Amino acid sequence: MMNDYTRKQIDRLQDNLFSIRKAGGWTAAEFGDMIGVTKQTVRNLENHTTSMTKTQYIATRAVLDYEAKANPDNEVLSRVVNYLLDADQLTSADEEKVKSAVAYVSGAKNAGIEKSVILNGVIALVGAAAAALLTSSSLSSNSWYDKIIHNDKRR
Repeated sequence: MMNDYTRKQIDRLQDNLFSIRKAGGWTAAEFGDMIGVTKQTVRNLENHTTSMTKTQYIATRAVLDYEAKANPDNEVLSRVVNYLLDADQLTSADEEKVKSAVAYVSGAKNAGIEKSVILNGVIALVGAAAAALLTSSSLSSNSWYDKIIHNDKRR
């Protein structure tokens, strides 16, 4: 049985899966292949048709960590993951702003818009403080796996 902390982390990932997938630039089929599920499973998770399991959470976080390290040019992905999943004091309003920013950045990148213009758009959407978090190079991955594994052992 999962403790409350673990369930909250899994729910947080599921709530933000669509935005994170978009930040990575993946289709549902591509992301499903990466974590070992079908595109329909990805869509079901994003739409909350099914609940994310602990195994799916671990697979997804492992893939996100790998992709962030393997593709350092995709700065948006690691920052969105850190902000949406690992920031301790994220309000629901902040979360919605970040989701809007991710949609904007995804479209802007596809259109070939210059990085400085994208940053100005992000600042307009989420405000300067959140934009600083999303664009800061000082963010690093927390040990999410330690938190999940160790919290389960402390029951």
